[in-house]
Amino acid sequence: MCFDEPTRPQILTAIPGVRQVDGYTVEFTAETMEAAYPLIRLMYRFVAL
Repeated sequence: MCFDEPTRPQILTAIPGVRQVDGYTVEFTAETMEAAYPLIRLMYRFVAL
């Protein structure tokens, strides 16, 4: 996921398995899309303002 400002990626690194790639991008790996989907929803909810 890529964001327009650096604070959100820093916040998301609090979620286990999420790592900050650069100032605006985070990444994670999941075995399946079914495993990834809840984490993607959590990340969107976590940074929604």
